[in-house]
Amino acid sequence: MSWIMFQVQVRRFVLWFLRPIIIMIPKFHAPWIFKKIKARQYRHVMTLLQPGDLILCRTLGELSNYLIPGFFKHLQVYAPTQHKHEIIEAVGTGVQIADTIDALLSKDALLVLRLKDATFQQGAEIAEMARQQVGKPYDLEFKWQSGKNKAFYCFELGIWSCKQVMGDKFDFKLRMDWGRPTVTADDILKSSLYEVVWDSRSA
Repeated sequence: MSWIMFQVQVRRFVLWFLRPIIIMIPKFHAPWIFKKIKARQYRHVMTLLQPGDLILCRTLGELSNYLIPGFFKHLQVYAPTQHKHEIIEAVGTGVQIADTIDALLSKDALLVLRLKDATFQQGAEIAEMARQQVGKPYDLEFKWQSGKNKAFYCFELGIWSCKQVMGDKFDFKLRMDWGRPTVTADDILKSSLYEVVWDSRSA
């Protein structure tokens, strides 16, 4: 067995062993932390959002902040319907739908990114692609999977949805971690494929 395969097997066992803890970690939050996203910011960003936009998030006081690299710890895909403002996200219990009021006003920092080469219609298709994954489990191995994914972690859901719609035009560079391709918020921020639409830290 090669060293890389050994690392993969060790990581798989560790993640399997820690599965109950990984699922519960996002639920732990320091009670003395107050949210920094205000109503005026929420109203403003809602005038800017378009279907398929990626929303990078940071929530202070969460235990998971110590385990995820980079400033932003989570990703949501803006996927509105005709009558509702909703986001799609992958959390410990799986891919789910959330109302933007609950999803955004519970955060301390937000950064909205938009795919530069995507038309409005392609953005809507990205949002729909993410919506079609609702109900799928969380990817506890944090392993990028080509084709039809069976499980997702948050950053993977956003980038995978973009890839499915944009095809070969979407030349996103994945990082190698423990011998397997993966993606973090920092990788998305370094990519030239996206433009910043709104940053709560300067709003």
